[in-house]
Amino acid sequence: MKNLMAHCFALVLLLGFTVFDQSAHAATDNSTPSFTHPVLEIPRIDVEGYGSLHLRLVLEDEAALIFAIAGATPAAASLSPGATFGLQTLLLDIPVVQVGTDLYAVQMQMIEGDHFQIVSAQKTVFAGQASYEQLCAKCHGADGLGGGIGITLKNCGNCSSVSTLTAKITTSMPFGNPSACIGSCASDIADYILAVFNSSSGNSSQAVLDAIIEMPLETALRNASLQLVSRLPTATELSLVSDQGESGLREVLDG
Repeated sequence: MKNLMAHCFALVLLLGFTVFDQSAHAATDNSTPSFTHPVLEIPRIDVEGYGSLHLRLVLEDEAALIFAIAGATPAAASLSPGATFGLQTLLLDIPVVQVGTDLYAVQMQMIEGDHFQIVSAQKTVFAGQASYEQLCAKCHGADGLGGGIGITLKNCGNCSSVSTLTAKITTSMPFGNPSACIGSCASDIADYILAVFNSSSGNSSQAVLDAIIEMPLETALRNASLQLVSRLPTATELSLVSDQGESGLREVLDG
C-alpha cells in the first residue's frame, strides 16, 4: 500500500508540475471518458485532495483487463470531472465511459506497477438515450455523425450549452413534428447529445494556459517529501534537485 501511495503522488508530481487557479475558470464543459481500443481517455480525473489530471490508459492485458498509464497532464479547468481517484482506496471511479454508442459505469483498482485493473463494469443509459434513438437517430445517426440527412451533432451550431440545444429541440425537432419532444424530453436528449457526442465545447486553449502557474521544483520536492515520508527534504536532496533539475527530482522520488 505504501509503495502504491508513493506511485500515486509521484504520478501527480512528475507529470504535472502545475497548479490550476480553479477560481479563474468554472467547470462548464463535459468531459466524458471514452474507450477506443486500446486507449481509455479520461479528459479530467479529480485526484482526492490534490488536483485534476487528463489521464490516458492503454489496455495492456486484455484477458485480465489491466491498463497501463500512457500519459498524464494537467486537466483543463473548464472541463467537468469525468472520474475520481481516491488516494486511500486507490479506486478509480468512472460513472460513464463511452464505448462506441454504448455507455458503461466502470471502477478500476490501482495495482502494483502503476497499472489499473477493471473490477466492475456495468452498462448504463442516459435518460434521453431511448428518446434520441427513437426520435433522432434516423436522421442524425446512432453515433450522431449524420445518419440519413448528413447533419452531424458533433460540435453542432446549437451544441454550446444544454439550454441552447434544448431550445432548438423544443422549437424545431424532430423535423416536421417538433411537438413530439418538449419539456424533459428535449432537455434529456440535449444532455445525451452533449455528453456522448460532444465531450468538450472547446473553450479557448489560451484561457486555460493563462490559468497555469508553474510550480518550482524545490516546492514540488518539499511537498512530495512531506506527503510521502513526513519530513522536509535533506540538504543532499535539495542539492540534487538544484543541480540536476527534473532528473534530480525524479531520482529523489525514486529513492
